[in-house]
Amino acid sequence: MKNAEKLDEVFKRLKSFYAGLNMGLPALSPVDMLVQTIISQNNTDVNTLKTFAKLKKRFKSWDELLAARDKELEELLKESGLYRSKTKYIKNALRKMKEDFADFTLSPLKKMRDEEARSWLLSIKGIGPKTAGVVLAFSLGKPSFPVDTHVQRVITRLGIVPEGTSREKVQKLLEATVAQRKQAIFHTLLINHGKSICKARKPLCLKCPLSDICPSKKLYYPKIE
Repeated sequence: MKNAEKLDEVFKRLKSFYAGLNMGLPALSPVDMLVQTIISQNNTDVNTLKTFAKLKKRFKSWDELLAARDKELEELLKESGLYRSKTKYIKNALRKMKEDFADFTLSPLKKMRDEEARSWLLSIKGIGPKTAGVVLAFSLGKPSFPVDTHVQRVITRLGIVPEGTSREKVQKLLEATVAQRKQAIFHTLLINHGKSICKARKPLCLKCPLSDICPSKKLYYPKIE
């Protein structure tokens, strides 16, 4: 089965298996989405939401946050991990918006070509392909297939890419193969599958709707056909 055919089959099965799943992220402005996604780096969903809520409660405007001392922001971000780096990344992003757009906004990216908008986001230190992809797909309505550890694990176990393939290469493959209208939904399905079934240490292959087309099943359940 070719990659395009296999991915189409995976999409159909997961969409059916997770029928009723909320296919999007919480409705946030593009700037809020960018800041929250920076906080989510190497962090849990629960901690991300908790930390972002604390940040929004403490600072009433992005101007106020940008003017705050780094130590104050670091203290708020401490539970999210990598708090010193995240403080710099958030401030880098806000400064870049102010310099380029004279305001704390990402609206001008909507008028840019897709790759131009992606390049603008990636030009900010601390913003990688996954963070940029989330903002593009879920806040700006642009085609993008963000790849995190869950997406990478599921795609690798399915044999669509070889073990050790970088997230950047996985993302390029998925964006080139999956129809643009499906990319955001497929991203959400794969993340949910990676968290609930295709877990890192003990995948639940016997409950997986993809087990008959997944070559990795025999690694975890060698005695079951």
